[in-house]
Amino acid sequence: MNRENTEMEAEKLLDNMDLSLDDEEQQSDEDTTLTHPEIDAFDNAKLYDERITDEAFYASNNYAIHPKGFFKRIYPKDGNPYWKQIHNYFAIPYLKLSTAKQGSGVKTLEANTGYTGVRFLNNDLEVNEVALSSSDRAEFTSSKSRLTLNDWTPPAGSDRSEVYKAFMEAAQAGYEPHVRPNGKVYPAFIKRMTGYTQRGWVTPDLHIRSKHDLYVGKVATQSEKKGDPEIQKETTREIIKHSPAVRIFLAGTYASYTKGRICISDEFCPIVNYTGEGEKGKSTTLKICAATEGSPAKGRMIIEAISSEVGVENFATAYNHGPVFLDEIDELLRTNDLPQRIMRLTNGGGRVIFDKDNTFKQPNVWNGMFFTTSNQSLRQSVKGDGKESAILTRLIEIDIHDPDLHIFFPDKNDGGKVSQWMSKLSENYGHIYDEIIAYITKNADELEQKLADFESELLTTEELRYFKKNRRSAHTLALIMLGAEIMESVLGKESAMLTHEAINIYKNKYAQDINEQIDYADYKYISHIERLYEWINANKGMISWSKFAYAEQSDDINESISRTQKKAAQTLTNNATHRGSVLAEVKINRVMEHADDFDGTIVFNAMGIKHLKQHAQLDFNELCQSLEKLGMVEHDAKFTDKKKDYLGLSTTRTVRLTLKPIDELSSTMFTTKNTVLVNDSEKTEGQTEILNQNNADSEFNINKILEASAQYEEDYSAYFDRT
Repeated sequence: MNRENTEMEAEKLLDNMDLSLDDEEQQSDEDTTLTHPEIDAFDNAKLYDERITDEAFYASNNYAIHPKGFFKRIYPKDGNPYWKQIHNYFAIPYLKLSTAKQGSGVKTLEANTGYTGVRFLNNDLEVNEVALSSSDRAEFTSSKSRLTLNDWTPPAGSDRSEVYKAFMEAAQAGYEPHVRPNGKVYPAFIKRMTGYTQRGWVTPDLHIRSKHDLYVGKVATQSEKKGDPEIQKETTREIIKHSPAVRIFLAGTYASYTKGRICISDEFCPIVNYTGEGEKGKSTTLKICAATEGSPAKGRMIIEAISSEVGVENFATAYNHGPVFLDEIDELLRTNDLPQRIMRLTNGGGRVIFDKDNTFKQPNVWNGMFFTTSNQSLRQSVKGDGKESAILTRLIEIDIHDPDLHIFFPDKNDGGKVSQWMSKLSENYGHIYDEIIAYITKNADELEQKLADFESELLTTEELRYFKKNRRSAHTLALIMLGAEIMESVLGKESAMLTHEAINIYKNKYAQDINEQIDYADYKYISHIERLYEWINANKGMISWSKFAYAEQSDDINESISRTQKKAAQTLTNNATHRGSVLAEVKINRVMEHADDFDGTIVFNAMGIKHLKQHAQLDFNELCQSLEKLGMVEHDAKFTDKKKDYLGLSTTRTVRLTLKPIDELSSTMFTTKNTVLVNDSEKTEGQTEILNQNNADSEFNINKILEASAQYEEDYSAYFDRT
């Protein structure tokens, strides 16, 4: 993006700016209100001078900036000092906006950039506002300045340098109270504020989009409001009464705004997909959800996934910590690398790539939820792929023909209701977003506890054994359940109750036969490993990597994926070493197929163990106990003195943990458990059949029993020989 476009984007930060000062700044509204004083004419020279000094936005012993324009203080050899007007059109700085350092690890062009908000009198004698960068300020009096482009008349001739000096003097002095020529102290008139280049939760109390006053980045979003909030809410309540499927999508939409606030450690972005043939209401469902934050029209809050991969990633980044709506993703389903692309979306971007100069860079990152539609089932599209299990745990999919989770009117006889609803939402939208954010901000701790309770419920309910071995699935559905709780604060108890009913329908579809269970203790072990892998991925730039580190295929067609991942390991290690913040060493034995495909070992130092506890809520001793059950702990691993010093270990012997793919561990547990159950079942069936044929009502013949038992694989003779 060229500098001119950057400047135009910066100007948007002043739209709808709330200029009120915080109480602690102890400045009244009168202090910073820049309005024309009622001055028609000055009665005499003395009064003229006094009023210029007192009524100016800023005045010093050298210059004054007043609603009547710019003035210079003249000091004659004989006589009193007086004000001389040097320009008729004022321009006064009132706001200093500096970008915050944000902790995503992604460098942006706007980082640490400062902008000055300027109020000025334009050619139509109207007060306007514009944002000036440091380079803009340096040339603001020129005929090509941003002020001039916004209809400010620049000074002519020799007055130009004087006007420039007056403005720069005010820009430097405006942060503190200042003394004027009349000897009085006047308050500061420039307010300092922090701006942000990212969107989403930038502080615990602030969730922003691109039209927010404090956003100074380049990426535009379509978050906006229109119409009556009560009409939007009442229409949404009516829709909820008629469609269980929409209830789940809306609950997910509301819950997605908790990402990055109460779900800070999440390292995956769930997908909620509506599948089935067209013209059934799938796109309409997305529009209803999109109206939460902005216009439900396509091309605004909703895009079609036929967009380029980069375009989809940019879109996801723009709507960080919230919902991302992708309609008609069938084009995505037809790609050869579908599983890889889905994993990239659900992993939140941040892929390690190298440019043509082999420079490591980490582009877009996001943390939200995807709401999609497709004609073909996403679940079926990844069937048989190596990443199938990982994808399915990140997916909630509803079929348009599901009789229990149906769309509005299954028989399509809606009497025009759907058209009426959508007509209302097209004119009344965007209001619910503010209420959701306000509720999350106020009730974050309570919501975090509810999320933990919902997840625990899914993991400990005997009939829902599926979730015991698929923790991510449990977390995803728990988020949807949390969305129903948030819904109550916005739409009322009836809507929330109906939504919980729909969620229960979906949840109960996962009740499974006892032969498909994994013990809760086994789940606990897997859960600890999942949290460990999430921690590794979240802190890969603070880890020393040996052999390989996950990275996607380089753009260089002549470079193998093995070479790319070896370079990634070296680059990440150099980064961690340079920062002096190595938390652990991870050794990967082979090329990784995806970010969770760990096959190797990890060694923690004391700082890493502490970091694991603080940021992943995972106790190292508890982790070791779980891995011990799986035979994945080496207690007395030996290291060289050089390695000891490099990793900051206290001794050359320490604990080394084995890393294995989650799918492999789960599959091994499941197969072992299922085999035992099947064998027990066969023994019981065979034994029962033999004994039934030789029970007390028949002639009891031990030889016949032994002979009959020979037809089974198992030898039951020991059973009858027991004492």
